[in-house]
Amino acid sequence: MKNQRTMTGAYLLLLGLSFLLLSCSQGGGSSTSPTATGSTLTVTATSPTLTSGATTALTASGGSGVLASVAVSPVGCGVVTLQSAMIAYYTAPSTSAAENCTVTVVDNANNQANVVLTVSPSGSTALTTTSTTTTAAPLSVVASAYSLSPNQQAQITVQNGTEPYTWTVDGGSLQSTQTTTGIDYYTAPATANLYTVTIKDALGSVGSVQFTVSNTAASVSDCSGNYTWVIGASSLNLTLLESTTTGKIIGYFGSSAVQGGCTSTTMTFQVVGTSNVFNGTFYTSSAGKSAVIGSYNGVSSYLAPQ
Repeated sequence: MKNQRTMTGAYLLLLGLSFLLLSCSQGGGSSTSPTATGSTLTVTATSPTLTSGATTALTASGGSGVLASVAVSPVGCGVVTLQSAMIAYYTAPSTSAAENCTVTVVDNANNQANVVLTVSPSGSTALTTTSTTTTAAPLSVVASAYSLSPNQQAQITVQNGTEPYTWTVDGGSLQSTQTTTGIDYYTAPATANLYTVTIKDALGSVGSVQFTVSNTAASVSDCSGNYTWVIGASSLNLTLLESTTTGKIIGYFGSSAVQGGCTSTTMTFQVVGTSNVFNGTFYTSSAGKSAVIGSYNGVSSYLAPQ
């Protein structure tokens, strides 16, 4: 009986060891979760070969769609700054001999991509280098006007590229930030400065257009004339007449009457039957005429002379 119990124990021990070995051979006890992957993050340089002090745009695509950081190596090999969600700018350092600089971009999902830039001394011929990704051709962009008054609008047209387009601006506003055509509309802000609209197409090609916004005050002798009255996204034709008997202005747009007054530098009027008042100041527009920049019922508004 004792021998039988001993054999039974040995059999159970062997059975347990066999189960343990089988579990280990099948990966039992731990497992590796598959890593979630999205589209690959890439970055391209508009000009992968530069001379000292030159600047190039770096455009990222794929990944999470939002860059978290940009860096350049080795240390001192130029300066890179993040311009928008997927655009950065690199400025080459001063150098006496050709060198390669690597820019690394990381998105907010911790995806990473690199691009190698070759920098040569000023006055020398930049050496040819191979980027880690294909450089897209820049977009050709034109505008209906490049010098604007505050709140004035201009049409922007992309003359090449692949739909759809993504639009960004560093001041003022755009009618849309995503378009399926190469046309958008830019409205200048109230502050005089230089402002840049940047466009990126579906293949990663990038183009930009710059606007000069000035707000030189103007003086007028009277307020009469035909105007295009722009209120937000709406546009109306407005005719104003300065009354020689009352010193006030009268006018109309469509069947609605307008009344108010003006000085040599300001204009105020009200649509008859409403409580909404326009208050504006005269400025010299890009066409050399006196535009009136102001607000109507709290909405940015302006009168462009016809």
